[in-house]
This record gives sequence, structure tokens and C-alpha cells, in this order.
Amino acid sequence: MALVTVVIIAMVALVMSLNSSFLGLSTLDMSFLVNESGRATALAEACAETALSELRINPAYTGVASPGLSLFGGSCIIEVTNLGGNNRQATTTTTLGNFTKRVAFTATLDLINRALTINTWQEF
Repeated sequence: MALVTVVIIAMVALVMSLNSSFLGLSTLDMSFLVNESGRATALAEACAETALSELRINPAYTGVASPGLSLFGGSCIIEVTNLGGNNRQATTTTTLGNFTKRVAFTATLDLINRALTINTWQEF
């Protein structure tokens, strides 16, 4: 009887330790995913800033097609659409590993002073 009790207690302890190990691995995996998602967001915003800088320099800028810009281990495609007059709409699509992040914004250009006014900014 004592031997059976010891075996049962050992099995329960083993199950509890395995559960703790898997919980720890799950937490590590989740923190990795959160970190990579944050990096993808930062890269998408950097690409949007690149688009803004290019539009200040060249109002006729249309973006960078595939394979796009290579930044910080990821890639970025920038699409700029002329909405007429001084209005532009830009969308950046960033890929970093398994993550894809999009940033879209519309901006009004002041062609005399080379200034931009951002009208909308959306992250997907």
C-alpha cells in the first residue's frame, strides 16, 4: 500500500512539474510574439516616416514596389496615390517574419514650404 501511495504521489508531482514547464514555455512563446509584433509595428511606422520624407522632397513620389525596402530584418512596400491637388494617400505594408503590418495615412502637401499635414493615420 505504501508503495502504491508513493507511486501515485510521484505521478502527481510529475504531472504538476510538466504542467509548470509547459506553462513557462507558453509564456515565453507569447512574449516572443508580442515582441515581434511590436517590432513589425515599429518597422511599419518607420516605413511611413520614409514615405513622408520622400514626399517632402519629391511631391511626385509614388512609393517602392516589391520587393520593397529592406529595413531591420524586414521588408516594406510603400504605395503612394495622388488624390488630386496637394493630397496624397500612402499605404505601407511591412513584413517581418510571420507578421504583416499596414499603416495608411493621407497627407496634404504644402508645395511652397515643403511641409506636410497628416490628415489621417490608421494602423492595421
